[in-house]
Amino acid sequence: RRLRSGIGAEQLPDLLDRYTATDQPVLRGLINVNTAPVEVLRCLPGVDDSLAESIVGARIALNADERRTPAWLYTRGLLNAEQFRTLAPYLTARSYQFRFHCVGYGLPSGRYRVVEAVVDVAGESPRILRVRDLTAAGFPLPLDLLTGGTGGDSGAVTRGAGRGWSGRPLMAAGVPNVHGFH
Repeated sequence: RRLRSGIGAEQLPDLLDRYTATDQPVLRGLINVNTAPVEVLRCLPGVDDSLAESIVGARIALNADERRTPAWLYTRGLLNAEQFRTLAPYLTARSYQFRFHCVGYGLPSGRYRVVEAVVDVAGESPRILRVRDLTAAGFPLPLDLLTGGTGGDSGAVTRGAGRGWSGRPLMAAGVPNVHGFH
């Protein structure tokens, strides 16, 4: 039998923002409901494609105050009380680790480098957790964006360049020897 908490939808955001149910200083593995893509949200218990897409769609209309906690899922009616109780232990509205993809590109040579860095800002000072070279994965953008194009598909695929991170063919866009710098 469950006891009623007496906490209504109006008090829930403040309660979640100010209190915790654990003495752990760091909670690992929580999903930021304000930034997680549909594919990640679908991994949560009871979240199907429709609900995940509704969550992502609803984030656009949130104000800064609502974004402070995951309570907006309940207060905006995306989840009922039981669904919220089930999902709340997996969710957060804050991120402390950030992933950066940095691309350096040289004109007119066409040489480039793609680097990923993961930074943790949870402690007193930021820490770089990982840096890795992703150049071998290919150029992550249509190259014609860099040479003044519009990003459209010119139909030219550079030999050896393969497909970028988006799965689209990489564009040569008149840049010589792009495939030689993987």
